[in-house]
Amino acid sequence: MTHVSANLEAVYDLFGHRLRAARLRKGLTVAELARQVGRTVSSLRIIELGQQRIPLHLAAELAAAVGADLNAPMPIARPFRRTR
Repeated sequence: MTHVSANLEAVYDLFGHRLRAARLRKGLTVAELARQVGRTVSSLRIIELGQQRIPLHLAAELAAAVGADLNAPMPIARPFRRTR
């Protein structure tokens, strides 16, 4: 596994953990959140476990649905460098 792959796994894991915590704070079930964002319950469970890579627009929809800050720091050990 490369360093970048390990970092991405950590990002999805932390996102899933934070999503679940925010969902529970808001008092939503997985089924209620799934309905709000048009996903299946099983898909949301996998996302909360950090085992599914999701597009940025879905991350934004999920964060908005649970009232979470999508801009919270994520666990990336080294910054990605943009290449031209």
